[in-house]
Amino acid sequence: MKLRGGCATYPGTPDMPKLKCSTAQVAAEKAEKEREKEAKASTQQIAIQKVAALENKMMLEDTSHDLNNDNTVANEEVNHIQKGNKHK
Repeated sequence: MKLRGGCATYPGTPDMPKLKCSTAQVAAEKAEKEREKEAKASTQQIAIQKVAALENKMMLEDTSHDLNNDNTVANEEVNHIQKGNKHK
């Protein structure tokens, strides 16, 4: 027959001092967190550079497309004028 079935197995645990990490463990954890932070920053910087390169490429394509369209429109206008048509 159990008299104290619902009681804690180690009743003194709440009063015991908290276990502490050694200085080496704390330093290792801190270094690991710093490495993770640097890796995340590096990954983010690479992603930003990729997006910037893509934006520059798109801008150059748009600019060259616009220039080609402007030249086409200008050439059509010149051709119409040369043919004697003042208006399209």
